Amino acid sequence: MAHYTRILLLADPSLQRTPALDAAARMAKAAGARLHINVFDASDTIAAMKWMQPDLAQPAMDAYTEVRRAWAVTEAQVLQAQGIDAVGDAAWARPAIDEMLEQIGELKPDLVIKDVHHEPALRRIFLTPLDWQLLRQCPAQLLLVNSAAAVPPRRVLAAIDPVRGGPGGHDFNRKIVQDALGFAIQCDAELHLVTAFDAAVLTGFGAAEAGAVVTTELFETLRDSHRQVFDEVADAYGVPAGRRHFLYGPPAAAIAEFAGQHHTDVIAVGASSRHGVERFLLGSTAESLCENAPCNLLAIKPEGFAAAGA
Repeated sequence: MAHYTRILLLADPSLQRTPALDAAARMAKAAGARLHINVFDASDTIAAMKWMQPDLAQPAMDAYTEVRRAWAVTEAQVLQAQGIDAVGDAAWARPAIDEMLEQIGELKPDLVIKDVHHEPALRRIFLTPLDWQLLRQCPAQLLLVNSAAAVPPRRVLAAIDPVRGGPGGHDFNRKIVQDALGFAIQCDAELHLVTAFDAAVLTGFGAAEAGAVVTTELFETLRDSHRQVFDEVADAYGVPAGRRHFLYGPPAAAIAEFAGQHHTDVIAVGASSRHGVERFLLGSTAESLCENAPCNLLAIKPEGFAAAGA
C-alpha cells in the first residue's frame, strides 16, 4: 500500500495559490510527507537575449528564476507554519518537460501534482501539450487537479481493463487498484472500482456488425469472463459490492459519464508509453478517458516503468 513520503508540486508559473497547491498541502499534511513546491518556467523574451545581448542574458535569467524561487520559498514557509514539512525552489526550464523529468528522476517523489484547466462549458478538463507529456513520461503517480476542485476528494474511481493481455496486464490492473486504494486512504476517501464491457470491441466487430454476429450465448460468455476477472481484482482488495460498477458500452464514454453522474472526485487510470511511441498502454480508451474526465485524474504507471525508459 502506497505511503507518501515525498510529494512534488509542479507549481503554476502564474505564482498564484491554486487548487493543486491546496491539494498538495492537504496530501502532505495527511501523509506526513515532505512537500517540494517547485516552479519550472522561462521567458521567451529573455531566452532571445542569448543571441542579441549574450552578456545580459544570464543575469536576466537568474533574476527571473529568483523571483519564482522566492515565491515558492514563501509559500513553503506559510505551510511550515501550519505544521507541514515543505520546501520551495525554482528552475529555468525551457522546455519545461526536460527540467521536470530530470527533477522527478532525482527526487523520486511518490506523487507528482499539477494543475489543469477545467472547461465548464464542456464539463471536462483541458489538457495542454505539457500535461500529455507528463501523462506519458512521468514515472511517478501523477495527480492532475482541475481548476474546479475546491474540496478534498471523497470518492476515488479506479478504472481497470479485465481483458488487458498477459500476466503483466493483470499485474497492472492490481497495481492500479492498489495505488488508488493507497491514495484514497490518505485522502480519507472511498475507493470505487469500475470497468466497462463492450462486446463490439472484444470481438473485433464494429457496433453494427456485432449486433448481427454476436449471439446471446457469446455475449454472455464474454460478459461473464469480463466480470469474473473484475470481481477477482475487487475481491483481492476488499472492494465491497456496492462500490463495484460494471458498465456497458464504449469504456471511455461509459466511465466518464458514470463519473460525472456519481460525484466522482478522482479517476485513477493506468498509463504508460510503450516501445518508445508516446501512446497510453490502454491506447485510445485511456486517452479518451483522460480527455473527457469531468474530475481530477490520477495516472498510474506499471511496475518497472522508469527502468524501462519508456
